[in-house]
Amino acid sequence: MGLNAVQSYPAERVLVAALLGRPASFHELGGRVTEEMFTEPGLRLVFRAFAELASRGERIDMATVEAEMFRLDHRLYGELNGVSFLSAMLQAVRNDSHIHEYVRLVQREWMLRGCVASLNKRGLEAQQPDVDVMKLLAGVTDDMDGLREHASGGVDVRMAAEVAREVLARSFRNQEAREKGEHIQVRTGFDELDDLTGGLYRGELAVLSGRPSMGKTAVALHMALQAVRAGRNTLYFSIEMSEEEVTERILSMLSGVEAGKIRFKGTNREGRALLEKAAAELAGLPLRIVYCGSLAIDEIRAVLMTRKARRELDIFFIDYLNLIHIPYTRGSRNETTDLALGDVVRKVKLMAVELDVPAVLLAQMNRDSDRRLAPYLPILSDLRNSGAIEQVADQGHLVAQYSLAKLYLSDDLEVRDTRKGMNWLYTAAVNGSHYAMYRLAKELFKGDLIKRNSDAAVEWFTRSAERGNPYAQYMLGKLYLAGKEVPRDEEKAAYWLTQSAEQGNQYAQYLLNHLEENRPPSAMLAVTRLLHHMSRIFRDNSVPKSRPGGIQIDRKRLKKLQEKRMALGHNPNDHEEQWPDMTM
Repeated sequence: MGLNAVQSYPAERVLVAALLGRPASFHELGGRVTEEMFTEPGLRLVFRAFAELASRGERIDMATVEAEMFRLDHRLYGELNGVSFLSAMLQAVRNDSHIHEYVRLVQREWMLRGCVASLNKRGLEAQQPDVDVMKLLAGVTDDMDGLREHASGGVDVRMAAEVAREVLARSFRNQEAREKGEHIQVRTGFDELDDLTGGLYRGELAVLSGRPSMGKTAVALHMALQAVRAGRNTLYFSIEMSEEEVTERILSMLSGVEAGKIRFKGTNREGRALLEKAAAELAGLPLRIVYCGSLAIDEIRAVLMTRKARRELDIFFIDYLNLIHIPYTRGSRNETTDLALGDVVRKVKLMAVELDVPAVLLAQMNRDSDRRLAPYLPILSDLRNSGAIEQVADQGHLVAQYSLAKLYLSDDLEVRDTRKGMNWLYTAAVNGSHYAMYRLAKELFKGDLIKRNSDAAVEWFTRSAERGNPYAQYMLGKLYLAGKEVPRDEEKAAYWLTQSAEQGNQYAQYLLNHLEENRPPSAMLAVTRLLHHMSRIFRDNSVPKSRPGGIQIDRKRLKKLQEKRMALGHNPNDHEEQWPDMTM
């Protein structure tokens, strides 16, 4: 039975019956349907029961709806014979796949009734001999405006100034949290990824993809454990594996015991002790696992809404997109799958926004990704049904651009393409990647891959530094100290070095501690220092490397040399290359 069934049954009954058949869909209504839109008292009572259960974050099914109807109005419940009333509705209309169309029809019927009622009321007023025509017209306009608001589907139209106040208030709260050392975002546990993306932010959707058996679930579980260890209430939806299988993998990760031994191989006494310790740790973590092999995305949403209402949700994972149950619809299979998966991704994104939590969605990659020459980095087109994912995912574009740039600029001759690499690097920098800005500034400063332009390099260093890149801040500090590419400015140098040092850059801290030594010396002082330095070199070289009493090392001198090398960026961990014209 399809949409034609609406012609045989009032839209109100069809909608309520569809909701009873798929209670999780109630959360999709989003206020577009209200109790007053129903003409039958029984339907009003059923809908009110749905709304009350949803507001309390309780489970919605036939049993809970029936109990709530009795609690709200036991007299009307008795008149309806509640169980028989609900059962008859379910038997009358069995198709629950067109709920949104039923919503539209209920809205339409209600608005038509409103129009008729308004016109009848104003028609009676118009028959009065002393009627105020202008007031009558204003009344008609007000009535129609009220109906138009409902016709808009509950779209919230807000003043930009109001939204701006909320944005600023949230920004200030986040700043205060950062100053207190609190993480406003959820850290993934992968430092390089966190540095690149900033972590997982509320209202954002991140897509984690890979080929089968490549470790998507392992990465997701690691991220989930990182979240719960930070005190975040985490919900992990598993479609492929049961709760027991997921928990086995978690215990394996926490204990270091092979998952196969936990399931069937068995463990020794030491292994059992490690597992007991892991289980004890897991008992104190706010991690909840849901096996949802047969659940559709709307039912997943219902679970999330319930947990949010109970304040038991800070982040959720769905493992994985391509296995989410999709009701069959007519049409081309490929077209249907693409559209359905796109709808699922959009719903996951909307859930993240509505619930104000980060969402992580796992997805499969295309087989074609295996055919490219290794080593390679994945790109968005590798995702199955990537068109929908690419449009919705918040994280991916910028990361992919910068990743492609690094790939094309690498030393791998099979993939190296300087032109493409610089194009992608520039694109990522323009789009806001402070890592790309820093790398672009370095290339402009060196002049190996593109024409050297120190002015442009300083500009990109500055942009990157302003966005918090500690390496760019350190380079700016060195440039202002050297006074070659930019006018020497100790105040600016100290500012940028301080910014970098506060992020843990030890080289910046060293330069801050030795600003006096970096001031330009007089000619006599410079000669004196040179002669003294040469004498120390000769003295150090004249000291035998070993004596009968053991190795003799001028530890103070060695430490001083190491510090100087650190200040000049010679340490390979500095992520900088040594440029001749950057030495001080």
